[in-house]
Amino acid sequence: MPRAEIAGGSLAYDIAGRGEALLFITGLSGVGSFWHSQIEAFSVHFTTISFDHRGVGASKGAPPYSMEQWAQDAVALLDHLGIEKAHFAGHSTGGVIVQIVASERPERVASAVLGGTWATPDERFRRVFELRRDVLAALGTEAYSLLGSLLMAPADQPFGPVPPQQADPSVIAARIEVLLSYEGAERLRRIHCPSFVIAADDDVLIPPHMSRLVAEGIAGAELKILPSGGHSFPRSRAADLNRLMLEFLLRNAGQPSKVAHGKGVGP
Repeated sequence: MPRAEIAGGSLAYDIAGRGEALLFITGLSGVGSFWHSQIEAFSVHFTTISFDHRGVGASKGAPPYSMEQWAQDAVALLDHLGIEKAHFAGHSTGGVIVQIVASERPERVASAVLGGTWATPDERFRRVFELRRDVLAALGTEAYSLLGSLLMAPADQPFGPVPPQQADPSVIAARIEVLLSYEGAERLRRIHCPSFVIAADDDVLIPPHMSRLVAEGIAGAELKILPSGGHSFPRSRAADLNRLMLEFLLRNAGQPSKVAHGKGVGP
């Protein structure tokens, strides 16, 4: 994987396709390969970019972390690639990162897809992620991965293999603390790009009412609730998500998304 240097670390990223830039930002797992089904589908129409978060997978960067830092990392990756403006797609924590970039650096965001996400933790959210943190500390990464997979998987599909965590336990714990400390509802009213919020009705990790609140806070945002798919709907309902995303993105394409030559990306 090519690598982009950032303050305090580096980001391993993948890039494919041609056309306007489309940056995918993963959730708490932080691993860019989460978007495999989307990259395969969207690289026909867009220059797709995915990356491992700092400290995760093939990327480097030690704690402490913050949501604002992760948003800066996303912009730094675009800078590295010479991309002035991109469409953004974020899932879960990735959706929060997109909210920050769209509210603080609106000139960089052509449109935003926000999947299974939130703006401010509620009491249930805090208890769930505190439990995940405590399981990690008490029982280790294997139990943590199993719990996470159970919370993400749709109930109406066979339970698949549990993916290993691609980060040090101290990194995972530090990432969870970022989620618990973030409060960002006030940013929603500063988002003015075309926005599409999508969630699954059976998501028990980030229940759909949290996505509804995000859509209500962004002027003109579109909202779609899938009937099923769990929190992992970008994988479990990939065909449905891809169709809805593509319709939204093509409708909002055409804004300049300049890509520099010599960076491994076509004109």
